[in-house]
Amino acid sequence: MRKLLLLLASGLLLTPECTEAATQISTPTVSGTWNLEGSPYYINNDISIAYNNLLTIQPGVQVIFMGNYQLIAHGKLSAVGTPEQKIVFKANDTTGWANPALTAAGGWRGMVLLNSAGTSLNTPTLEYCIIKDMKNGSLQSSGENLYINQCEFYHNHTNGHMINLANFPSTGNAKMKFTNSVLRDNRTGGAMMYTLYADSTYVTNNKFYNNTNNGGFGIYCNAAFADTSTGVLMFKNNELYNNTVIASGGVVNCLQGGVVHILNNKVHHNQTTFQGWVSVQSKKALVEQNLITNNQQILGEGVFCGINDGGGGLHLLGQTLLNDMSAMNEYTVRNNIISNNYSSTSGAAIWAQHCKATIINNTIMNNTVKDAMGSAAVHGWGTYCRLKLSNNIILNNKQTAIPGDTVYNNFRYWGPEITFSKNLIDYVPGSSIIAGAQGINTNIYKQNAYLTAPPQGVGPTINAVNADFSLTAASADCINKGSMALNAYGTTDYLGNTRVFEQTVDIGAIEYQKTTSDTSTALNTVDAARYFNLYPNPANGMIHLKYDAQLHQLAQADIFTVNGQMVQTIPLSGTGTIDVSMLAEGVYMLRLVTTQQEIAYKRFVIRK
Repeated sequence: MRKLLLLLASGLLLTPECTEAATQISTPTVSGTWNLEGSPYYINNDISIAYNNLLTIQPGVQVIFMGNYQLIAHGKLSAVGTPEQKIVFKANDTTGWANPALTAAGGWRGMVLLNSAGTSLNTPTLEYCIIKDMKNGSLQSSGENLYINQCEFYHNHTNGHMINLANFPSTGNAKMKFTNSVLRDNRTGGAMMYTLYADSTYVTNNKFYNNTNNGGFGIYCNAAFADTSTGVLMFKNNELYNNTVIASGGVVNCLQGGVVHILNNKVHHNQTTFQGWVSVQSKKALVEQNLITNNQQILGEGVFCGINDGGGGLHLLGQTLLNDMSAMNEYTVRNNIISNNYSSTSGAAIWAQHCKATIINNTIMNNTVKDAMGSAAVHGWGTYCRLKLSNNIILNNKQTAIPGDTVYNNFRYWGPEITFSKNLIDYVPGSSIIAGAQGINTNIYKQNAYLTAPPQGVGPTINAVNADFSLTAASADCINKGSMALNAYGTTDYLGNTRVFEQTVDIGAIEYQKTTSDTSTALNTVDAARYFNLYPNPANGMIHLKYDAQLHQLAQADIFTVNGQMVQTIPLSGTGTIDVSMLAEGVYMLRLVTTQQEIAYKRFVIRK
């Protein structure tokens, strides 16, 4: 028994927070090096790093605040851990952390970085750090060339911005890089993360999830110094999911000025009250190659707020509402998947007001809107709202108020100009729906794009995150059918494949990629289909193919389901008779490829 007690006592002495090496910090200023041998460091009052001094915190160190205290760096802080030995900033006692009154109890007050350790974006100020238990405080910085990498922020609760990174330089060249980090399970009254830098801001490869914003600004918010600012935001390769914004602001909220690039992000299952997944009010913006699914905008019953309404997916709002200014409020939305989003008002996929937006090569499907006067796909309004829609797949978007409607689902528009060009749409929008619309007759009006594995239903309850929106060999109405006129479709598609795979751009977010076993070519046209006649249709045993064999010699013939799955290869015996007796009832596509590399699709029905 005596030996057991000695072993237990030894184990208690070796725990990180109970070692004899623990360091008590009770002085108002700190500097030098905090190392693992002196860890944990207990902070018993507000502390600061004096001007021209440096505090270096080494890997594995724990910094434990014994009350609602704060660290202010007038000098410089360097806290660089490793994957195996992360630096931890936390509170000693989190009792009262969840108190909505936001009293001081239950956490520490965060840190203010007035300088950064490095003179370039190659030297991180914070790396492999865990920052948790902040209460009624934040991480603030005004350092130039700030770099934060591989950090985790969770269990923080503040009535303002949780991470507030801004710089007001005299030279106008301040830069910030925030990468490979995780923000989860936090509660804020302001933005979860707010940035304002004069030159450039890079927010890449991060995850934001399970966060709640009660007071506006969204989960991530970026601003510029003025409407005409030219600073650049690169928001790329991030994933945002299960976040809730109760007040105004999108999940990603880009305020006035600057040039914004929203690229390759995966955004799903978020909920906002106003606006949408991303709200853009910048000078210029490119929104490209994003997956935007299962997001909900749930404005309260009977509430209407004009420019702030709508946009379960995208909310595009020009900053200058009364004047059509050159090189301002110009947005390009291309090569995105926008599916199964919901809006209680309008514009469940895209809401655009007082801006000039080119919406090209997107796949917009299965979005829903509650309001009987709302649009489930694209909403446009404003004194100079000019929209160009080209090469988009726009299918199966619904109003929940009128679920059987096939006319009023997709569009609402009040403005001086809206132009259509080579979109695949599931109904013909009449002039009474979109007054003054141009190019309506250039669209392809079909009920199905024959995608590989799209979501099997409409609305946010149908998970579209893992759906496959690729074109199939049966997607004859999309392959090489897009318009090249706008020349704004980009060099790569949603998946990163070459945008123009053959001679002409495809319709939709994903360019069809021919495989070695697929002989389809750029000659995949409706004209080729008219060379072949198929009868009887419907059929139940045999179908016959009639064509001029001297002009069109067949090299290959296959049968596909409407979802693009090949079910039968047909022997080319030259008889023109095809045995389909083994096929189940349903709709099929017959693909015919000639020796001249022409390709034709013939649709037929098996009925028994």
